[in-house]
Amino acid sequence: MYSNLAFLEPLVAEMTQEEPALRPTMDEAVDRFAAATARLSDRAMTKSLRRRWRRRFPYLFRDQEGR
Repeated sequence: MYSNLAFLEPLVAEMTQEEPALRPTMDEAVDRFAAATARLSDRAMTKSLRRRWRRRFPYLFRDQEGR
């Protein structure tokens, strides 16, 4: 969903395995998160989130009442 969170995709994929036994433990997940963020610069860690795809037609799918 956000382009500047791509570094978390491998961890998220591991944590959302269908089979719970294949998921990392909480300690393993924290360690992997720390390792992934340690490689990032301070600037990268403080940037605002950016949506991966911008909506080209923001009103195309709204219903008639504008919701």
